[in-house]
Formats: sequence, C-alpha cells, structure tokens
Amino acid sequence: MKVIMNDDEIIVFLNKRYFADLDFENEQSLEKQFKKIFQTLTKDYNVENSGYYNIDIYKDNNYGLILKIIKEESEYYNYFTNQIDMNINIHKDDFLYEIDYISLDKKILNYVKTFKYKNKIYLKIIKDIDDITLGYIVEMSEILYGNKSLEILKIGKEVKI
Repeated sequence: MKVIMNDDEIIVFLNKRYFADLDFENEQSLEKQFKKIFQTLTKDYNVENSGYYNIDIYKDNNYGLILKIIKEESEYYNYFTNQIDMNINIHKDDFLYEIDYISLDKKILNYVKTFKYKNKIYLKIIKDIDDITLGYIVEMSEILYGNKSLEILKIGKEVKI
C-alpha cells in the first residue's frame, strides 16, 4: 500500500492482491474492508478515524485500485471516535503509466500500447502481465487514472516504438 496525503485528500494505491477476495457488489463487504484500511491509515499515518468520507475507487484489472479519499467537513453531525460514514463510488478505469522513453525496456512493448501526448510517453497495458513486469512499469512511471487518463486516451496519439 502506497499513500499520498495532501491537505484535502488522501490517495491510496492498492495492488490487486489487497482486494483479491473483495466483493464489489456487496456494500457491507466494501465498508468492512475500507474500515480496515482506515484503521491502517489511522495507525500509520495519523488520519482521523471518524467523520464522513467520499471515496472514489478507480479500479484497473492489471494494477488494482486507487482510492481517492476526501473528508467532508460537516457542522451538522458530530461523530463519535471510530465512527466513519462513507460514500463509495466505483469507477472502472484504464490506468496509464507515464514513462521516460530512456527507461523503457523493449520487452514491455509486448504488453502495452504506447501513446504520445504533450511530448510524453504513456503506456496502456493491453495483455495479461506478470507481476515482475508490472512492478517494473510501476517503479519507472507515474500512474495516471480518472480524467487524466481519459484525456490522454482521447487526445493522445498512439505511436509505435
């Protein structure tokens, strides 16, 4: 689990092993799993373990999940310690990986389509990929998701390398 904390949001990167047993159709299962994630965030990152949170889940079949968590400040509700309410939205997404051409290993090209947008190279995984190759891509890139990846897929040009 990788966590990036900003003033107004928390971004949590979870590879697919974290949610192998997670049932996305079962709301109670989702809430139970995310309460466990909040316990970890509270313990390791001092995130407040109470309140109302909007959680956008970006789900990619190759990488896993990216959670965008935003706490809503409400003057109407007082929450007890360890009481969390959440609004969960799930987005099926295609993650893109912004990578330097220099660090691109040619064997990766068997698994991806490459796009060019604003003089940068982006990879979209199109085949089942082993964990080691995916790990290499993740280490050498910045993961893009949501509106950013949609914009690149719409406007960017597919290129052959």
